[in-house]
Formats: sequence, structure tokens, C-alpha cells
Amino acid sequence: MKSIKPEDLLKFKFVSDARISPNGENIVYVVTRIYRKKNKYQYASNLWMFNIKSGRNFQFTFGNHRDTTPRWSRDSKYILFLRSKEDTKHGHELFIISSTGGEARKALDFEGIIIQFEWAPKGYRFLFTGYPVEKKEKEREYIHIKRVFYKINGRGYIPQDKRIHLYIASIGRKPKKITEGEFDIRVAKWHPDGKSIGVITNINEDAEYVLRNFVYLVDINTGKMRPLTPEGRVIGDFAFSPDGQLMATLEVSEKRASWANPDLIIYDLESGKRKNLLRKFDIDFGNALNSDVRGGRGGDYFFFGKQGIYFIAEYKGSTNIFLTDLKGNISPLTEGDHVIEGFSLPRRENILIYTKQDILSAPEIYIKEKEEKKITAFNTRFINTMPLGQPLHFNFTASDGEIIDGWLLLPPDFNKNKKYPLVLEIHGGPHTSYGNSFMFEFHYLASLGYIVAFTNPRGSSGYGSIFKKRIHKNWGDRDFKDIMEAIEFITSHYKFVDNERLGVTGGSYGGYMTNWIITHTDIFKAAVTQRSLSNHLSFTGTCDFAYYFAKFEFQKFPFDAPRFLLKNSPLMYVRNVTTPLLIIHSSEDHRTPVEQAEQLYTALKALKKDVEMVIFKGENHDLSRSGKPHNRIERLKFISGWFEKYLK
Repeated sequence: MKSIKPEDLLKFKFVSDARISPNGENIVYVVTRIYRKKNKYQYASNLWMFNIKSGRNFQFTFGNHRDTTPRWSRDSKYILFLRSKEDTKHGHELFIISSTGGEARKALDFEGIIIQFEWAPKGYRFLFTGYPVEKKEKEREYIHIKRVFYKINGRGYIPQDKRIHLYIASIGRKPKKITEGEFDIRVAKWHPDGKSIGVITNINEDAEYVLRNFVYLVDINTGKMRPLTPEGRVIGDFAFSPDGQLMATLEVSEKRASWANPDLIIYDLESGKRKNLLRKFDIDFGNALNSDVRGGRGGDYFFFGKQGIYFIAEYKGSTNIFLTDLKGNISPLTEGDHVIEGFSLPRRENILIYTKQDILSAPEIYIKEKEEKKITAFNTRFINTMPLGQPLHFNFTASDGEIIDGWLLLPPDFNKNKKYPLVLEIHGGPHTSYGNSFMFEFHYLASLGYIVAFTNPRGSSGYGSIFKKRIHKNWGDRDFKDIMEAIEFITSHYKFVDNERLGVTGGSYGGYMTNWIITHTDIFKAAVTQRSLSNHLSFTGTCDFAYYFAKFEFQKFPFDAPRFLLKNSPLMYVRNVTTPLLIIHSSEDHRTPVEQAEQLYTALKALKKDVEMVIFKGENHDLSRSGKPHNRIERLKFISGWFEKYLK
């Protein structure tokens, strides 16, 4: 049987951000494709449209640029979207196009970075957040750093003299700046009255040293900001009720923010009273399932409608859409073993639109009134020609009594009477998960004849707050036991697994665990560690959220607890390594900086261990998901080549 090739990645169409028009007649969405320019592959994104009455899909914008984030005007006549051209120096520009088609034109006279935007409740005004960058502004060859948070993966060093603020604009006109000060607007949403805007920020002097923030109501005429939420809370998102009388927030106390699921709080904006709507539940809101075929955001995951609050929640490797009324009665709107990326509703809330994927199918768009109907099939025919293996779900009872979920992805020509090498994949996060989502990498390895195992050990999302808290301040303990006990379960229960040919790989936190595993056991015959963490002592001073990681995750700084941080660092145990190791990292990784890979490589080389290192120039922490297509392909070849060398 033929195997999947790394180059097959180039054939995927990445479908995302489906939005139904308020009048319920059309759905606009984004399709990202890979095209070849000279000798390199690049991404291009265009808007597509689906007409509900005719059932017709058609391309709406054209060209090899990146058109993303489409948003309907309230009267369904226009669409705002972000466009990024190859020659655009300062990121995205905001464009507008008629819903009947025609040429898109610039919607805004603004040179700078646009983070978020939203149409006003009435008319053709809109808000946006961002900061200006002058065309003639000279690019310095240095950056003068003053803030705690001064860099971020994917963007690099943050301009220290720029703040993300709130603006209001009308089509084609210069915007009006609404907020001023030494703070950043994280999220902005119109209040239904059209006279004020809700924002998430923290305007206090100590803001950069804390996680806690507030929802403020900003008067668009005066810029005056009134806090709506109390002290000591970390607000993840919020939404106003359609009549503007209530506000829903997803929030958690700062002390619990690094591991606890948020509460869904309802505020009466007139009285100021607040109510924990779902106190009896511990819900993983949103979608933290890993996938390497996403094109971007799938849609909303939290929406306050006429019938109540709609939200996506994750549970045991799947996500679904739910509706709660204002008494806390929850109803599932979708069910099944799949991952829903995001949803959209028209004004009447009579139709549900969402993007969905599962282990055997990439994201496509679905519509549900009474029954579910798939309305796009960009990848269906191609995937049907791919040799895909079947997934096998299992669970086992860990040594402390907790139930742990796992999956095996079998080779396409699987024969239960044969013995197969196994590759264990460990997810990053740590508060993300594996499950019922499509992973091209897994299918590629399975097609080469490997059993691919993936599990959700302690720390994973989708199993409640206590499940995540179990590794708080203590990586490499209960999570390590869960992973090793999963391998014990697999090798003892599935006779088709060759326990003499085991491999392990993972990225980010999964790379940390790969490093920890090979420094504490010798059962794996090959390992690939990717964008990994090897030394907590240096990591807490070099990663993009270094201060916050030290203060809130491990609650230890190097100058307070060097021994503790080194005790939890795989680098301190490299003398134990017998497993041949390939290190994969990116030169512009600001999440787990490349020094983490270099320290590990140098230590192993000094001990004359079997180790090699590959560094991808110009790539960042997201190489496997959104890196340059040709580099994503090379990465897969390095991984499979290493396992081929030692496991076949």
C-alpha cells in the first residue's frame, strides 16, 4: 500500500472562520491554500461564500494575499475583513466589500497594526484596536526595553513606545482614538446601545506585574472608563445580552488562573449584582484540541443570544456546542466524537453554523437547523484517496485511581497478527489535549507502518480543573507516571505493538516531557524533541512570558529557588540518556527560546551521546502548525528519518 508523503500537506485547503449573515441568507468563510512562488511555497487566503437558498459555494475574493477575519455589517450588506499583502510592511489592512461582490476597497485611513475590529450595532461605524506605525518612521537597529512583557512568539520584540488602544471609524475616514494611557486593550465589544464599548484591560500602575484585569465600559464621546468587574479576577472574555442589561464573563481568580477553568458570571449592569451561573459545573470552555490542519479561528466560542448563552466546551478529547439559559440549565446543541472549532448564528438564532473536524477528516463547514448538513468539501475527495489508518480509543486506570484517555492510530494496512513499532506523541501546553481532531503528522507516521499513540495525561484540558492542577508547580511527576503507565498498558494489552521498538516525540511542553522521559528511562529506542524546554532556570528568564510563568505557574524565580528549578530540569539528568535523540527547534522561537535546545545539545555532545540538532532559520514556535510550507515538509522528513533509522 502506498504511504502518505510529507508533500501531501500542500494539497490541503484550510477552512476557517465561517460567519452567517445577520439576515440568515449567506455564509462567508476563509479558505487558505498553499501555492508555489519561484522555488518556495507560501500561503494565500481568500473569502468564499455559501448561499443558503441555492446551496451554492463560490469564491468571493481572489489573489495571492491573505484575506481573513470576515465580519458582516448588521444589515448584511457589507463585509469587513483583514487583508495582508506581500508588500505590506506593517501587517494587515482593513478592507470592505459589498455582499453582492465587486472590488474590495480599503475601509480605513490608518497606517499601523490592527488587532481586532467589530461593526457598531447600527450604521456603518466600527471599532478597532491597534496602534499606529508611520510610513516614514525610521526602523531602529536596537530596541530600548522598559516593560516586563517585551516580546511575543510570532511577532518578536514589541515596540516599547506603542500601546494597543481603542478607535472608532467610519468607512474611508480617519479614525477617532477613544482611549489613552499606558495600558493595552485586550478585547473590545460594542454595548448594544451604540454609545459605549466594553473592553478588557487593566489601567492600574501595577498592571504589567499581574494577571488580573477588568471589563470597563468606555463612553465613546468622553473616553471615560467605568469598571464593571471586581478586583482580583482574570477575565478571559465577555459578552453583552442583546438588550444590554446583562453581561456574561468567563473569569477566574488570579490565584487559580494558571490551572482552573473559568466561571461563567452574569452581571446585572444596573444593580451591579453578579451571579455564578454554572457553579455546579467545571467546564473547559473553548477548544484546546491540537490539530495541524487549521486555517485559523473557526468562529465564535462564546455568544450571548436571545435564548441564552451559547458556548463551546471541551470534554474528553472532543468539543461540542451548548446553550445555557439564565437559570443555568444546559442543553447540548451538538453531540459526538469530533472537534468543533467555532460557530456562528444569524439574528433569529434559528440556524447554527460551525466548522468541524475529526480524526479522519479535516475541518469543513456544517449547517444545522434540525439536522446537520455538510456544506463544504474542500478536502473530502483528497482525503478519501489518502491511506488513512483507523483510530482505536482506550482508557486505563492510573496507579492513583484516575482514568486516563488514550488513542492508537493504526497503520492503513494493519494486521493484528503482525508486530509494529510504536511512536508516542506528547502534546504541548501543558493545558491542551489530543483527541478527535485531524493530525496530518500522525497519519503520515501511521502510513509508514508505525502505531501512533497519543494520550491525555494529568495537566491536559478537557477533564476538569483538578486534573490540570495535578501538575501545577510539579512537572515531570504525575504526568510522567501517567505517560509511562500508558505505555505499560499499551504494550501489555495490544500484542501487535513491538515493545522493543518504541519511539517518543513531542513539542513545547511535549518536548519537555520527551526530554524528561529519556533522562529517566531507557525503554525508548529513539526520540525527537521539538521546540522543547530543558532548563527551567534559564527558561524563566528568556521565554516571552518568562515573568508570568515564574510567578504564576511554578511560583518560583531563579534567584529564590535555583535548586527547585534545576531539580525539575531535564538538563540536570543528561548523564542518564541512552536514547538516540534528534532535537528540532526554530531560530525565532520566543516561547521556548533556541537556547533551550542548544544547552541540551551541548550537554549531550559533551557526554558523547547520540544526538543531532536541526534548527529552522526564521521559524518560530508554531513551525509545525503555521510555518513555511517547505519547512513543515522538511520537519516531517527529519522526524520520520530519525525513527526509520532506529525503529525499522
